[in-house]
Amino acid sequence: MLGGTRVPLDRVDLRTVRMKLSCHGTVVSEGSGADCLGSPLAAALWLASTLAGRGIRCGRGMSC
Repeated sequence: MLGGTRVPLDRVDLRTVRMKLSCHGTVVSEGSGADCLGSPLAAALWLASTLAGRGIRCGRGMSC
């Protein structure tokens, strides 16, 4: 996840944050945090679980 400024999670409503998903520099999806499985945290959990199920470890600096 990328962003310009770190903000504690208790100080932002992630459901209202606008986000974009890009692949090789091309935007493939965009919307609010609520559009992303109800919350970006739910999406991050899904991604980590899916990768772990495939034997792939999610780590710092990882780009999918």
